[in-house]
Amino acid sequence: MITQAELKQSLRIDPDTGDILTLKGRPAGSMTWNGYRRVTIRGREYKAHRLIWLWVHGEHPPKDMTIDHINGVKTDNRISNLRLATQMQNTGFYFRPTEMRNIYKVKDRYCVEMLYYGKRIRREAKTLERAKEIRAEIYAIYPPLCNR
Repeated sequence: MITQAELKQSLRIDPDTGDILTLKGRPAGSMTWNGYRRVTIRGREYKAHRLIWLWVHGEHPPKDMTIDHINGVKTDNRISNLRLATQMQNTGFYFRPTEMRNIYKVKDRYCVEMLYYGKRIRREAKTLERAKEIRAEIYAIYPPLCNR
């Protein structure tokens, strides 16, 4: 497993935006088949959210814990959107209020984002109310695959 010091020598990470860049300033990594961003360092693949956690906290999560994306969007790797959770909590959406599923805030706008069979659907709104309307419109076209 990579250490925080090795990570800081290998990449540039902005925890506030979730951006991971090579030392030359190019975006690092690629998307996995299930929607996570992954980055290869010294021949080993790491999920981006785990690298950002390590960058900020200096250690990997405990063995019995995982990192939860608070808003449910796997590509939103801002440190403010990441927290430790048990596997059951992570898969059960215990932390996430139902009204905020697939909605998160970026600066002064709200983003509605979801994956549907690998297709990313993303829209923006100025208000939370409009974001909820957009989410309902998206759900009408792309119904949620499960009722979490």
